Formats: sequence, structure tokens, C-alpha cells
Amino acid sequence: MPDQRPKQAKKDLPEYFYFDISDEGHENLLQRELEEANTNPLSPLEEVTKIEY
Repeated sequence: MPDQRPKQAKKDLPEYFYFDISDEGHENLLQRELEEANTNPLSPLEEVTKIEY
């Protein structure tokens, strides 16, 4: 079944996420992600499988 959303709404949504690596903020984000991966490598899995009642 085709998408029933109006065509105008599709134009407002960005198709891609652009990650600007020219600034130094991406280094901090990378370091934080690597530290989290080293301390608790299963945390993304826990977030996905969390059941809320």
C-alpha cells in the first residue's frame, strides 16, 4: 500500500543526516562513544530490548 502521508510533509523531512567533521565536537562524541563501548559494550542492546510496562 502506498504511503498516505501528504507530499508536502515529505519535502520538509531531511533525507540525510550530515555529520560535520570539520569542528572538534565530533572528537568528543567519538571519545564518549568509545569509552561507553569499553565500559559497557552491551548497553545499546539493553536500550533496544528494554521492556516498559
